[in-house]
Amino acid sequence: MKNFKLTAAIAVSMVLFFVSCDRNSERAKAPDTSIAELSRKIENNAEADNAVADTTATVTPQEEQKTEKPSPPKKIDVPEPKIDWDKKIIKTATLRLELKDYKAYNDKVRTVVKQFGGYIANEEQTQNDYQIENAVTIKVPVDQFENAMNTLPVNDSKVMERKITSEDVTTEYVDVKSRLASQKQVLAKYLEFLKQAKNMEETLQVQNEINDIQENIESAAGRAEYLSHAAAFSTINLTYYQLTNGAISPDNTSSFFYKFKDALKTGLNGIDDFVLMIAVLWPLLLLAITGFFLYRKLRKKTIRTA
Repeated sequence: MKNFKLTAAIAVSMVLFFVSCDRNSERAKAPDTSIAELSRKIENNAEADNAVADTTATVTPQEEQKTEKPSPPKKIDVPEPKIDWDKKIIKTATLRLELKDYKAYNDKVRTVVKQFGGYIANEEQTQNDYQIENAVTIKVPVDQFENAMNTLPVNDSKVMERKITSEDVTTEYVDVKSRLASQKQVLAKYLEFLKQAKNMEETLQVQNEINDIQENIESAAGRAEYLSHAAAFSTINLTYYQLTNGAISPDNTSSFFYKFKDALKTGLNGIDDFVLMIAVLWPLLLLAITGFFLYRKLRKKTIRTA
């Protein structure tokens, strides 16, 4: 009985000893497991950080520009188109007016020409039994052309004709100026040749060439000056008239009454012309009649003698 109790006590003690050893081993393994897991996490985090760093390091400048916030577009200043004031355009206008007060308008024309800085280049006044008329050629600065054309007609005037034409001579002007400059350069070279001439024959030959070049230069310079002046001053061919003694305006010449009256007048004028023709030719008619009677008289005598 005592041996059984001793054996049971030893067995229990051994069981307790193994149990405590197992617990201690589990406790010892637990920290090891936790440390291993923590190490793996640290390594994983380090690898992730290295990957991020590598990715950041391999970003190209183009990708950095893409990731940057785009800056607002700069405003581009577009220059305004420049007006070419060097164009050479010759403007010519034709204006014909029928007036009620010729004298007052005649004074107005002078005032308008002076107002816009122009001048009268030509003037021709005519008068007959039916109307008084004046044809004026006016020159005005090209920048005042439109103003002058709008000012010349008056309220009591009737515009019978209005026409405006424009001729662009810019190309011709540039060509003439270019040829003029070229001729001047050639002239300078020939003047140098003239200084180097060795005898009279060479001198005369070079001088003839110089004379031809100078003629070309004078011709080109004159043409360039004409084109420049013609483009700087526009031309207005103004004709204005007033009907007198109850004359009929050309607008009313298409009516039947006017045509009938004109036909009667034409017939009377024909009679007048016939009478005047007889008055002019009466000496010839007198000679013809005298010759006719003499011929008959001589013929009768000849018949009687026979």
